[in-house]
Amino acid sequence: MSKVVNGLVVHEYGDALNPPIIFLHGFPYNYRMWMSQLNCLRPQYHCVAYDIRGLGESDPGDGQYTMEGFVDDLEAVISELNLKNPVICGFSMGGYITLRAVMRNPQLYKAMILINTRATADSNEARLKRAVGIRQINEENVNVFVEGFVPNCFLPEYVKERSRMYVDMLAEARKSKSKGVKGCLLAMAGRLDLSQALKEMRLPSLVLAGKSDPLVPVAEMQAMAAALPLGKFVEVHSAAHMSPVENSGFVNQELTKFLNSLFG
Repeated sequence: MSKVVNGLVVHEYGDALNPPIIFLHGFPYNYRMWMSQLNCLRPQYHCVAYDIRGLGESDPGDGQYTMEGFVDDLEAVISELNLKNPVICGFSMGGYITLRAVMRNPQLYKAMILINTRATADSNEARLKRAVGIRQINEENVNVFVEGFVPNCFLPEYVKERSRMYVDMLAEARKSKSKGVKGCLLAMAGRLDLSQALKEMRLPSLVLAGKSDPLVPVAEMQAMAAALPLGKFVEVHSAAHMSPVENSGFVNQELTKFLNSLFG
């Protein structure tokens, strides 16, 4: 079932009476990156996934995005769907939103799952790279940016084999609106450093890291998990940055175990 909430296209899977889980995808993808997880968990849980503002089918608005605005959007979805203490699961950029949401209103959530993400803010070098990306979109087009960015998220052999999922995700990302992609780059460049706030986040937390992730090193995610009072770290083998896609079976297994520990 799908609906529009505050300009965001929201998808629901499973019985609304079951425990809720809300999934936040990464950049520059859309909710469909979670399809394996949604299909796995829908028999036991109320799974909610939406296209983050400016990506997928959601309204790009004015393209002037912040992490605070993304958290406002998340809270609007939770309120509209009447989700009671959902588990929040964020991947990459979705993880940035997750961490800020939990820092801002921890009482809203049952637990959090962080996948291939980080708590620190962008370095100066990373901010400059995002500025280069915006300039490339302005001078060329969003497809050129996407086609250069997306392959770096996957294991080289995964790209070489051109698996159907990779081809589909690249095609979906190529549909992105220039305004939305640039807005997300601005929001990520301007986000807060939350590394010192981790010790205050006392929710049960599962942290998953792709073993071969070139964007967020395993050691950094391991340290983040250790800083969380109730953090559990798991390394995802046979995966780079896109671990929920590259090794979906293993990720689904770990999510199921974590959720079972919460709900019995």
